[in-house]
Amino acid sequence: MLDQQGLKRLNLSVSLNAASDSLRSELMPINRRTNLAKLQSALARYRPRRNFVLGVNYCLLPGINDTQSDARAIAAFCEPLGRVLLNLIPYNPGSQPLTRAPQVLEVERFIGWLRAEGLPVRERRTKGRSVMAACGQLGNPSARRSRKALPTLSA
Repeated sequence: MLDQQGLKRLNLSVSLNAASDSLRSELMPINRRTNLAKLQSALARYRPRRNFVLGVNYCLLPGINDTQSDARAIAAFCEPLGRVLLNLIPYNPGSQPLTRAPQVLEVERFIGWLRAEGLPVRERRTKGRSVMAACGQLGNPSARRSRKALPTLSA
């Protein structure tokens, strides 16, 4: 199907940010419409080519989603998805922070837990913190509320 549309090298990246529905729904309201089971099912079926690697993004929020059990749950979510590369993004607090930025040792510890679970991980280096433009900023809640409804993934 993608070949017919001239999209042979289409890539896909998904923001996970939590591996439980309750926390992910708090952080990402779209989860209330498309929960983790539906997302996992849709992602497991998506294989546009043999060498496809799914990008999974995870914003590390100290005290919120940074435990060893979170790392295990991420690995369990990713296990049926085929080849995955987890991009770990240290949280950038911004002007209305949910928590503080993670310390270097916290990021390294979390990466170690993910790798111990067998996940390939890349830390996304933050840039632009001084101008509130860095990766790891979760969106403005009022802007999220004003967005139009998004279509759901079919399971």
